[in-house]
This record gives sequence, structure tokens and C-alpha cells, in this order.
Amino acid sequence: MSCVSNHDLFNCPGSPPHNLDACALDVLDTLKEAGVRRDAELIVCGHSFGGKVALAVLEALQAQGTPPRKTWIFDSVPGCPAALPAEEERREQSVGFVFKVVQSTSGQQFAERADLVRHLQSHGLSQPLAEWIAQSVRSTPEGFELSYDIDVVGQLYAAYQGKDMWHLFKGPAVAASAGMPMKTLTPADLAEDVGTPGVKRTSSSWSRFRRRVTSKW
Repeated sequence: MSCVSNHDLFNCPGSPPHNLDACALDVLDTLKEAGVRRDAELIVCGHSFGGKVALAVLEALQAQGTPPRKTWIFDSVPGCPAALPAEEERREQSVGFVFKVVQSTSGQQFAERADLVRHLQSHGLSQPLAEWIAQSVRSTPEGFELSYDIDVVGQLYAAYQGKDMWHLFKGPAVAASAGMPMKTLTPADLAEDVGTPGVKRTSSSWSRFRRRVTSKW
């Protein structure tokens, strides 16, 4: 399963609290409503923020005595991301940098979506990233505005930054991947054992991934 949550950050961000445990509960509630048995053999996958949600699901299921067969996280930092100089944040288009741009843009009105894209680019976002962010808009009498619930986004980002989950990497049932190559992973790929400490290094961007984590590495 992939990690889903009703904390969707937009017009219906779910009920507080807005943290990783709440997102994990959303996933577990979804499984229950879908009729998945508690003893089902699960492979849990999460990308970026969803990676830590996947780890929170793992932690909750471990506490119940029914851990997933395998948990995969993709391009997600298990620990607390290390602070980077402002220029490096901008150059690498880090989540923190993007959040600051989105936060400063929240509530502003734009006549055309293209105006929003240009505004985001003028604040340092790359064109592809600006166009991706500008997909999440709602109509207003004056045109368009970003549809993110910026307060909820901020709370979830703070939860992501502040929770260290390296303790879950104690065996081959957890795997992380940084900088996935352009290939399709089959269910068999995701289920295979990768060995302790459960970290699969898949490309040269692994070094950048390592710089973003704390000294617990």
C-alpha cells in the first residue's frame, strides 16, 4: 500500500492535530474501512513527507504486534534534517526554501495562473517547480490564489523536521532509497530483503541525502 491521509493540505485538511501520528492513524483507518485484516502481510511505501508517514505507520503497527513485512521510504529523511546555509537551500530548492516561498505567496491574488508561476520564479523557484506548485490553486473573484492551508502545511512540516525515526532502522524490514533511478519497481522488488541497516543506496544523489540528516547517520 502507499501512504494516504485526509490531511491533504488543501481545502479539507482534516481535523487537528496535524502531525505524523495523525497521518498514520488516517492510513490505519483507511485500511480498516477497506476491510484489510490486522494480520495481513503489508508492504508500506511512502515518498518524501509520506516516507515519514510510512515510518509512523510501521511504528504504530509494531506497537500492535503486527508490523508490515517491508517498509520502503523514497527520498525521505528518517532523522531531523540538518540546517543548510540559505544560498544552498535556494540552490538545491530544498523543502524549507520552497515552503518559505509558498508561505510568502499564500493569500495573494493573481489574474492568471501564468502570473503566479512568474511570481514564484521571481522568488527563486525553478520553472518546473513553480508550475507544479501553481497546479494547486482555487478560483477567486480576482483570479487565482494558492489553495494550500498554509497553517496545516507548516504544522506538518514542523512535525516532519522534528521527529527522529532512525530507531526504526534496526533490521532488513525497513529500506530507504535516495535519488531513485528511472526504473519501475515491481512488488517483488519492494518485498526483497536488502539487509541491515535497511538502507538501499540507489544513485549518486545519496551523498546529498546524507548531508541532510543529522550526525545520527
